[in-house]
Amino acid sequence: MHSQSGLDVRLDIVGSGPERRRLALLAAPLGDRIQLIPALPHAELMHRLEGVHALVAPSRREGLGMVALEAFTRGRPVVASRVGGLAESVEDGVDGYLVEPEDPIALAAALARLPFGPPKGVATLRHSSIEVGRTHLEAYASLVSPMVKSR
Repeated sequence: MHSQSGLDVRLDIVGSGPERRRLALLAAPLGDRIQLIPALPHAELMHRLEGVHALVAPSRREGLGMVALEAFTRGRPVVASRVGGLAESVEDGVDGYLVEPEDPIALAAALARLPFGPPKGVATLRHSSIEVGRTHLEAYASLVSPMVKSR
């Protein structure tokens, strides 16, 4: 798809939800440059991440944002809304870009800054399974320690 800015992009939208029908109507005039893909098993989704330039997660709300972390472990930058776990996971300008939710102008501007190099060094290490596990362990220990001392 060539946008007004001249970008040549292909967009795969993965998932199923209440916006799917509306997205299909919006995507139809754009031909095969936008593909709507039903929700995928985890292994297949991870395989798809290997072939993308970036993960885009323009969420309105988000829990942990695990798909962003999984994209980092595959060396893929993330363009995401500044919500939930995405806001905590993506370091803006280091391993991707953060935009305000429901701001298509900001999202388009972030996408226009692609390609973005793969997360390197500290950004990738910060999202490694060992580092994430260590951070969770420290958080749990800080919660348990006051309860143990009060006994």
